[in-house]
Amino acid sequence: MLIMMLIKVCLVLALSILCSIQGNTHKRILDKDSIQKQLKIYELFLYISQDSLIDAAYYEVGKNYDITKNMKNYDNGSFLQHQIEKEAQKYRL
Repeated sequence: MLIMMLIKVCLVLALSILCSIQGNTHKRILDKDSIQKQLKIYELFLYISQDSLIDAAYYEVGKNYDITKNMKNYDNGSFLQHQIEKEAQKYRL
């Protein structure tokens, strides 16, 4: 009886491990432009705690970034528009 229970537990454990390995195989192929954008964002946050600015171009990108002009680059533009309007209502007199 105990051996059968142990075999069942081992079988369930083996199947759950196999399913978890099989379930994480989704891959997405990115184009060169997307990879360059991700690299730029990574480089922006790489030295975020550093006080001195290494590259002035990054400062200009952050300073001149307009979220409303870049809404097409976001997956859920309607949610973003809603959040912008909600934030704008806080500051209206």
